[in-house]
Order: sequence, then structure tokens, then C-alpha cells
Amino acid sequence: MYQGETLSLARLEGDFLEINFNNKNGSVNKFDSQTLDELRAAMSLLAQAESVRGLLLTSSKSVFVVGADITEFSVMFNATREEFVAPVSYTHLTLPTIYSV
Repeated sequence: MYQGETLSLARLEGDFLEINFNNKNGSVNKFDSQTLDELRAAMSLLAQAESVRGLLLTSSKSVFVVGADITEFSVMFNATREEFVAPVSYTHLTLPTIYSV
């Protein structure tokens, strides 16, 4: 469904979807601008998907996500909530969501 450089969205058996964090350009997953952009794209596709029974969030790295990219803090701190957080939110989804750490 979606394949980025830091995450992918795939349909699993039984009408479940999986977002898998797997930064191809680094040893860890982190919330940087690229990951957030890709997460927005995946969430947009997820919102349009039909017959979805649940969402599974996984990581291919030994640590799920280490946190925000500290090299991008100045940009993040200058962003409004709408620019930074709201477009990535999945709280509006009406389906079960499971994190596999």
C-alpha cells in the first residue's frame, strides 16, 4: 500500500493493516521530518482504506523508535501544533490499534 524510506504500510491477512517503522538510512528509527511526512502519507491511505479490522504498529529495529531527532529540534519547536502533531494523529480512527514492541 505504501513504501517509504522510514516506514511502510501493508495489508495483512484478515483485513488488518501494519505500519512498520524501519529506517533504511539509519541504525535506529526516529521521529524526524521525513518519518513524520511518511507517517502522514500512510495515515492518509489508512483513512481511505476499506474493510480494515485493526492496525498493528511494529518496528524492524531492536528499539521501536528512539524519539525525536534532536538535530531538528529548532524546526520542531518553531512549528505550530497543527503543523507538527495534528496531521499525524490517528486518534480519530475507529479501529483497534496494537503496538508490538
